[in-house]
Amino acid sequence: PLLRAAHKKFAEHPGKRIAVLGSYGKTRMKELLNTVLGSKMDVATTPGNKNVVISHARWSKTLKGTEDVLIIEYGEGQPGDISKLASLSAPTYAVITGLAPNHLDHYRTLDALKDDFRNIEEFVKPENIYINDDKTGLAKGFSSAASIYDQDGIDGWRVSNVNVEVTGISFKLSKDGQLINVKSGLLGRHNIGPLCAVAAIALRLGFKIQEIEHAMTLTRPFEHRMQPRQVNGAWSIDD
Repeated sequence: PLLRAAHKKFAEHPGKRIAVLGSYGKTRMKELLNTVLGSKMDVATTPGNKNVVISHARWSKTLKGTEDVLIIEYGEGQPGDISKLASLSAPTYAVITGLAPNHLDHYRTLDALKDDFRNIEEFVKPENIYINDDKTGLAKGFSSAASIYDQDGIDGWRVSNVNVEVTGISFKLSKDGQLINVKSGLLGRHNIGPLCAVAAIALRLGFKIQEIEHAMTLTRPFEHRMQPRQVNGAWSIDD
């Protein structure tokens, strides 16, 4: 009964449903989307590491049904997991955050893991899929209509003027005469790609450039994840 009720609730929910899947970086992407999209929209996210079918079904009971966006973290443990999760939550968008040799006790090979990620194409239109291809080759085999993001940009938006400091990162995104000034409290160049993806998704969902720029300033390091701390006049990075 719980799964049937959850399936019905997700299928009938009027909001955009964004699935976040990948070998790493899922929590970061979920929180970035929540911060940026939540600056303007009513957003609900799966809590903590609740990323399996039964957890999603229980979480669905807390939804009001009027949210603009649902952000749903997917966990992968064995072949078929992505299809099971997507069958329940019926995502309209998907972000694949990266590929790494995780859970190979059940997947056996990276190709098998990648094939499981590719199952998301059965549920989400290719043009609504965002893939981190930062030196991993993850995007190979996916539809060419998918959006690829990395440290150089996304969808024709190019990164320039990168400045990395202990207090955050800033860079410019430019395309066809348009300019987005990104300034974030996150640390490290590895965050450029995810920030680009979030900016692109916000644009798709109707954000104006000025709204994106403001929302990016709200992004901060998450607890114990590249979190700067000042101790007796020196900086330490809690990771």
